[in-house]
This record gives sequence, C-alpha cells and structure tokens, in this order.
Amino acid sequence: MRSDGLIVRAGTSAIDPGNALRVARRCVRESLPGEWIVKPMGAESRDFTVRRKRSSVNPTVAQAFEMARTLRRHRDVEDCEPSLLMPVDGPREMQLRTGRRAGITARRLSGLDSSSSGGGSHLSCSAAADWAHSLCSIRKAWDLVPPAGGKSKGKGIVIGHPDTGYTDHPEITDPGRLLTLRGYDFEDEDRDARDPLTGRSAGHGTSTGSVIMSSDSTAAGVIGVAPQASLIPLRVTGNVVILSFGKLASAIRYAVDSGVHVISISLGGPVSSRFLDRAVHYAVERGVIVVCAAGNVWPFVVYPARLDEAIAVAACNCQGQVWADSASGSAVDITAPGESVWRAESKSGSFVVSQSSGTSYATAIVAGAAALWLAYHGRDRLVSKYGVQNLASVFREQLILHGYDRPLRWDTEQFGVGILNAEKLLKGRLPGSAMASGLRALRSVAAPTRRSSVDQIADLFPEATPVAIRKGLSKFLGVSDIRLNREIEDVADEIAYHAATNMRFRELILAGKLSASVAAGTAGSSRALASRRTSRRTSAPKAPKPPAVSKQLKAMTGTLK
Repeated sequence: MRSDGLIVRAGTSAIDPGNALRVARRCVRESLPGEWIVKPMGAESRDFTVRRKRSSVNPTVAQAFEMARTLRRHRDVEDCEPSLLMPVDGPREMQLRTGRRAGITARRLSGLDSSSSGGGSHLSCSAAADWAHSLCSIRKAWDLVPPAGGKSKGKGIVIGHPDTGYTDHPEITDPGRLLTLRGYDFEDEDRDARDPLTGRSAGHGTSTGSVIMSSDSTAAGVIGVAPQASLIPLRVTGNVVILSFGKLASAIRYAVDSGVHVISISLGGPVSSRFLDRAVHYAVERGVIVVCAAGNVWPFVVYPARLDEAIAVAACNCQGQVWADSASGSAVDITAPGESVWRAESKSGSFVVSQSSGTSYATAIVAGAAALWLAYHGRDRLVSKYGVQNLASVFREQLILHGYDRPLRWDTEQFGVGILNAEKLLKGRLPGSAMASGLRALRSVAAPTRRSSVDQIADLFPEATPVAIRKGLSKFLGVSDIRLNREIEDVADEIAYHAATNMRFRELILAGKLSASVAAGTAGSSRALASRRTSRRTSAPKAPKPPAVSKQLKAMTGTLK
C-alpha cells in the first residue's frame, strides 16, 4: 500500500485563494524535502493536493501519515491528511467476522457493486425491468400533476455523478441530457470523463448513471428514475472502494460550481476524511442534495454516507426485505432497491442490460427521487421559500417524514425509516419553514456531531463495546483511559486506517494485546505523543524523528506500510 501524496488546508478563512496557494506552497517547501506540486481542489478553496514533482516511488503509508503530521505542525497549516492508493485487490487482510457477515473476504469488500451480470440467482419478482419502480411507486410519482411552475420526471434538474466515468452505452447516451462537455476526469486531469474500462469497477459509472436517468421511451431496457433529468459525469476512480477522498472532494466542489442540484455518490470507504466532510458541507450550503451509498458487506456505514449532511442509503430486494449484503447502522436514512436491479452493463466491452446488486443502485434510485422532488415542486420556488442553504435539510425532512413505506418488523435503527416511496415523497405537505438547526439535527439522536476520535474509531468495531475498544487503544498507546482522548488526537487517523484495513491489527486491539506484541515499540509512546502535543508551532519546523506510535503501527502492519 502506498500514498500518492497529501491533502492540505492552508491559511485562515480570511485569506484569498491566490494567497492561499502561495501559503500552501511555502508551507510544503519549508516542511518537506524534495520538490512537490501543489494544486487547488476548487476555485475558492483553501484545500490543496500535494504530490511529488518527480518520483517513480510514492511514499509508503507510514511515511505519508508522518508527513501529514509534520505539515499539521506548521503554523500556517490548518489541516493535512494523506492521500492513499487503493491496491488492485482491495483492502488486505480485511476478513471481518461479525454477525451475519462472518467470513467476509477482501475481494467481496472491494466494491459497492457486488454482483456481476448473469451470475448468481435472482428472485423471480425481479424479472420485470421496472420492478424497482413498482416497489418505490416511481410511475405513480411521474403521474402526479405538478403544482404551478413544477415539472415531471426530473426535467430541468442536473445531477452530478462522481464515479468511474461514462461510456457510449445507448442507455445513457443522450446529447441533451448526458452532459459530457461539462464533465471532468480527476484521474487523468482532463475534460473527458470517459471510462477506459480498465479499473476493478469498470463500467460502474455507466451502470449507476443508467438507473438515475435512462429514458422511459423504450419498451425494453433500463428505465431511469428521473428520465428527463440531466447528468454530469465525473471520473474520480477505477475502484469504488476509496481510501483517499481527495479526488472525490474535488469532484464534489467542481460539481457544485458547475451548477448541479443533486450529487449521487455510489462509492465510499471505511476511513473518514475532514476534507470530504468540508466538501459535502460546501455542497449542502449551496443547495445541493448529496445522496451516498451505505456500502456493501462492511459491518458499518462507509464514508461519505456516514457524514451528517449526506443522505445514506441501504439496499433491499424485490420482496421488500433487506439485501443480505447491505451495510447498516444508525447513519442510514432510508432503504431502496439494490438487489438484482436492472442496469446498463459495459464492462465486457459490449453494451448490454443485466441485473446486479449493491447499495450503489439504491443510491441512484434515491438520487433520482430527489430530482423528481426538486422538479415537481420547482427548485427555484423551493429556494425562494426556504433559502438555498436549507434546501437539502428540507428534502431530508420530507424523505423521512413522508417518503417511505415501512414493512412489518422493519429495523429503523439499522436501515432508516423504511423503503423509498417516491409518490408519498412528492405528495408530502411541505413545511412552512426549514428546521432552524438544519441537516445535522435530523441525525442528531443517532449520530451526534463533534464525536471524539476514540468514538469514531470504536464505530469501526461493531462487534465490540466502546468500553472494550477504549481499553485496547489505551493499552496500545500506553496511556490511562482518562488521558486517551487527548493523547490519541495526533495519530487517530492513522489508527483508524489500520483498524479499517488490517485484520491482525483489529484482532489485537480487540484482545487488548497489541502493546505486548510490539513491546519494543511501546516504550516511550506516551512521551513521544506528549512531546508532539506540547511542541511549539513554528513557521518552518524540522521534521521530527518517527514517533514510537508510528513504529508500533509499522511493526504491526507489515506489508501494509
């Protein structure tokens, strides 16, 4: 596992973008050896990607985390985190043995689109191409007469689609609605977001895009939820499991600046990113609804779906039952069809229509429903009534108050309020005003904001109690429980990364035996952390020696460094 660089936030909110770039370049020059390329992540952003100028060897994971810590100590740097590369085979050693997900393999964890075409069995009720529409009352939503100024079938709404890019599959190729000229390729850094069909998730963007916006005019094939909406393709990855969110965060900002109204994100990863959180907030503050996949097989909801301002979607089948491989948890807002969904397939080199499964498709369906809702009520009218910054929170409120059916014995704590019902969503009576506390309040009971780093790491261990994880982390760092929250801050992101990707690391944290297994690296870890915490921030800090905790992580992770 390697890193392709860093993501850094420079200066203060008062600095202008031009000066922020100069500050970022100076901070990198003063903090890190060698030559680096610093690029802004958005037109008005203080966030920048940092990559080596000339190097055939990328930094190791351990080196990247240490460089990020070094940059964070610079007085003119607000934040920094590593940008990590996903290996071809997905997270190594990740074989979680928790509950119904016993025996999960790394290969199964490697995508949010888990089923290939043709293979496997499908329930008979999924044979009809429009079964998901029937379950979610999509056609009934189309048949509703919009109020004055409103439109049907998502007309006039633009959806941003960060994924693997697009192809010329006839299910999505519509020059008037597939807006390729407004797209961007964040992998190759050019204006053509075409999917080269070479990555592990080749064709995924075409598949999810078809579920969102394919035409309803053909008798056979995929029928999009919002067949008159437009879509901007954004290529951000070749693998829909992501360990670094720099390109996705850049794509979100780009989509917002390009005038999208909804962003559909059918990808994600197990480790949080402050830069991604800020990008989602940037979108929501500008009236963009962000819909994200809860994840497949992972025993917890992945990022960015876990973020308070994102709408997290789990998956069900044609019988209205939870899909066996859907991620679940208190962060889920709603469930939609994700098992055996009909979609466009282009992975094999030919353009066909087939069935596949994943929370990716459930997300596309809810994103399409968001487009229906915006078009039906008239987005301009909604903005005038509630204010652009409140639009996403009003949509979520309508979704969780009106836009669902709840099957008998439905687990609302794990799979949201129920299964999407688009007709009820559109017919729901609009509130007189937006909630004063906004989007975060709608998830405050289940997922309160400003949770500690220890709590966020504990979320990655649903098979254990938070108390047990605190005990394991305290032993690893060699500190008391009282001091844990303070001592862990500087290395929390690195610990979370290994907890999410290294099975051996997880087992030893759970057993409370980690420090005993790397006794040579344990001594002095507390002192090293304390030293870093109390060290003065200077304009040009010297690179410190690797702290003991990093040595422990390096010793534990072996081939993952």
